[in-house]
Amino acid sequence: MTNDQSGGSRLGRLRIRIAAAVAAIGAAASAFAAIALEDQLWLLVPLASLAAVSAAVEGYRRQMGQRSLPMGESSGPMGESSGIGLVIAFVDRDRLWAEWVGATLRAAGFSIELIDWRYLKIGRSRCVLIAGHGFATVPTAGEKLAGLSARGRKRLLVVTVDDCPLPIELKEVVKLHSDMRAEAARDAVTGAALDHGPRPAARRAASADTAVFPPADTAVFPPDDVLFHLGGRERRRGFTDRDLQLRILRTRLMGSGADAMMSRACVLQGMGGVGKTQLAVEYAWRYRAYYRTVAWIDAADTASVDRSLEALAGELGVEAADSRHRARHVWETMSSRGDWLVVFDNAEHEQDLAAIWPEPRPRRNVLVTSRSAHWTRAEPIDVPLLDPEHSIDLLCACVKSGDQDGRPEGRDREGAARVAHALDHLPLALIQAAAYVRHTRCTWLEYNDLLAERLAEMMKMKPPEDYPGNAATTWAISVERLRDHPESPPGTEHLLYLFSFLAPDDIPRALVPAHPDVLPMPLRGLAEDADAYNRAIGVLSADYSLITVKPERLSLHRLVQTFGRDSLDPEDRSAWTRAAVRLVDQAFPADVTDPANWPECARLMSHAIAVARHSGDAAVAPPEAAGLCQRTAEYLGAIRARNEAALDLIEKAVALRERLAESAPAPVAESLTTQAQILCDAGQYEAAERSARRALGIWEGLPDTDADSLVAALCVLGGALVEQGRFDGAANAYERALETQSRVHGPEDRGMAPILALLAYVQFRMSTLRTARDTFQRSLDIWEAAGGPPSPARVQATRRLGRVLGILGEIEAARACVDEAEQMAAELWDEDAVETMRTAEMKGEILALAGEVAEAERLHRRSVEYYRTRYPEPSLHYDALGHLAQTLIRAGRPDEAAESAAQAVELCPRVFYEAWVLCLLGTAQRMQGRLEEAARSLERAKSIYEEMWVADHYGLAPVLRELAAIRREQGDAEEAESLIERARDVERRSRR
Repeated sequence: MTNDQSGGSRLGRLRIRIAAAVAAIGAAASAFAAIALEDQLWLLVPLASLAAVSAAVEGYRRQMGQRSLPMGESSGPMGESSGIGLVIAFVDRDRLWAEWVGATLRAAGFSIELIDWRYLKIGRSRCVLIAGHGFATVPTAGEKLAGLSARGRKRLLVVTVDDCPLPIELKEVVKLHSDMRAEAARDAVTGAALDHGPRPAARRAASADTAVFPPADTAVFPPDDVLFHLGGRERRRGFTDRDLQLRILRTRLMGSGADAMMSRACVLQGMGGVGKTQLAVEYAWRYRAYYRTVAWIDAADTASVDRSLEALAGELGVEAADSRHRARHVWETMSSRGDWLVVFDNAEHEQDLAAIWPEPRPRRNVLVTSRSAHWTRAEPIDVPLLDPEHSIDLLCACVKSGDQDGRPEGRDREGAARVAHALDHLPLALIQAAAYVRHTRCTWLEYNDLLAERLAEMMKMKPPEDYPGNAATTWAISVERLRDHPESPPGTEHLLYLFSFLAPDDIPRALVPAHPDVLPMPLRGLAEDADAYNRAIGVLSADYSLITVKPERLSLHRLVQTFGRDSLDPEDRSAWTRAAVRLVDQAFPADVTDPANWPECARLMSHAIAVARHSGDAAVAPPEAAGLCQRTAEYLGAIRARNEAALDLIEKAVALRERLAESAPAPVAESLTTQAQILCDAGQYEAAERSARRALGIWEGLPDTDADSLVAALCVLGGALVEQGRFDGAANAYERALETQSRVHGPEDRGMAPILALLAYVQFRMSTLRTARDTFQRSLDIWEAAGGPPSPARVQATRRLGRVLGILGEIEAARACVDEAEQMAAELWDEDAVETMRTAEMKGEILALAGEVAEAERLHRRSVEYYRTRYPEPSLHYDALGHLAQTLIRAGRPDEAAESAAQAVELCPRVFYEAWVLCLLGTAQRMQGRLEEAARSLERAKSIYEEMWVADHYGLAPVLRELAAIRREQGDAEEAESLIERARDVERRSRR
């Protein structure tokens, strides 16, 4: 036996699952009998002791007042039964439906056995398969059901629940619905079972004992005399799974054992439109069998409460002069009928219901729905947004509802997913979207395009008929109540408007109080008063659920932000845009290249992007917007490698600054230089060259040009030129930059180091390897002498020096370089950052040269997977695939190497980069014996090196050696020797 003390079980109960027990005793099972104590609680009893234990069990049942469903009527060895036997099979989630069906059929005289549907086989016994919500989610349901039906259609009865779709067509199906009356449901199940085979010898009288344990995820069927007063609210067929909240609610309201006698109250708390009312309706419908009276009170205001009480009193036959006395008489009358549930829907504050709140008495349940979390009489249960899968389920289910044509929108989960994401999974907004799609017969993608263009307008459209308002109306009511809230400090509403112009998530709680000077009144006063600010946050979160509070962070729903901005007139919208820009600009670090500032940049990055988007109109944006856009773009491009987002921001910065170009040309040149660098990082070298030359033109035309700015523009121009293969022009740009830097700051200035590293890279690309090695070393010596923390440029220079040393055959020195670069990268970035990955990739190349092929392969495969999933930049992805192919060639695995090299060729961003990977592809093809294909790949690589690179490039040597090997295998020894001699000559020249 094992102890199971899960919530709701009586203290000391021992639960034994019969399957586990049978497995434990194995072949001895025939010597035992199973006796049911209660749901999932069984005793496995030796036959010799059966009589004594059975008597004890009966005493236990009488003492506990238990109602249970035995697995069968066996009083002998397990598996033997009297009467006509039925096997009821079910998916675990449909277990309670199976128990209800079993209880009903047992009362009709059948012997019942419940089993997991996976073990159902068509044999001598007749079978009942429960097809409920759980069955519908099983991927193999169709195949299993088809097999069962084919083997024994006449011995299989299928019972569907709430229109569960069946994967195959069957003639004999019993259809149950949660809203059927109990007698109709019992008749349907019993009648089908009686018609399906031999009748049992005797029929037992149906009684209340046929209702098994209260189901947690389905309805049971209520008696006919329940007063079910929901004020006209209907249960939604498209209700999306809220099982967790329903289970919590049922447990807290009903309790178990002796606790079930207590009076309990809960409040469903959450933002407007999140589905609190529908959850309360579903609970009332689903568990109505456990109450004699279910009542609904519209608690939006005093008048609504009075109307609801008056209607309820009329149904109960209660007469009273005023609402307070009427409420007391109503509660007493309901108590005289038995257990009851009352729902106070859309209550604003607890004190509004104080006069009519029911006195705590046994078997009274109170359920409240409210935006406020400030309740002392009721236990709060948070109602969150739907998760993505359930959001899609809701959209598809609502479109299917009432659709006779079987339109594809009910199955287009990909399109529905886009709409669900755009609406941030808010149930009311999702239902509005589905109603629009169903009515207009447009597609999800067409509707998603409408949301992108006019989200607020779409959310103002007429809601479904059974909803009192749309999403926009729900928001407006919250703000109206916020204005009138007696505990709302001045400026609370303005704080909500300010937040509407930031990113929706991860707003630093300290952001507003840290920079009050840039805010308008009365928000400035709120920001300067810590108590008032905290109380405002409390009102917005706990009272109206308009924001969510997490440790040190705040968040808003995207639709709350949309409605907040849309409710402002153009003048106010411009004013709040400017306030948000100034706030984020004040907080965003000035130096984004300093690693110490990167955590703060990361925290504020999304907010900088958001305010930049809202300040798209140059007439609206304040002067600070351009600088904020530029700093954010620099951080996104250089540090986070998010080039696309960085380009959008820097283009905005350039446009904003060009508006003031005549009075301030220098800032335009500064933004153009940043734009050129980001374009280089994105692989758009020609565009980068144009921006860099524009910046240089401005700097050179100014009488007091800043030397550092001129150097920066020259370096970016050099980078654009080198990637176009224009090495002489790049070298000239870097040499000009070095001359300017040395003249202004001195030849040993720290600023000389990154420029020397760039010049060394050009020398490496020009295949002057020893010269490049020496220049790299000089740059690192300057960095070392200057001291200070590592920088991204220093990591890159150290890594590149390692590569040059590896090509020169200085393996130990190369390894020391990449180890140092790896250590510095770990200080600057996370382990999954782009630059960290590139450093590890270079380490893999050196390890492969050192013969450590297995570790090299691991690093390269990790890089390939990273770029494929996280950063699909072709220039980096192709490089990683090339290194992997190179390592696989060294490992003697040409098939895998050829596959990687072919992918690298396909992804290669520029033609002259193809030479290296074509050489690898040709090598792998030669190793495979595909000589003709190998020769074509290698000849193409040779042509690229000779036509687009410098003469005698070091990369040409391995191409010539591979071609020589092919010629030798083809019997042309003279040509092979000529190619080998030329390869040696290239190697000698490239090492100068």
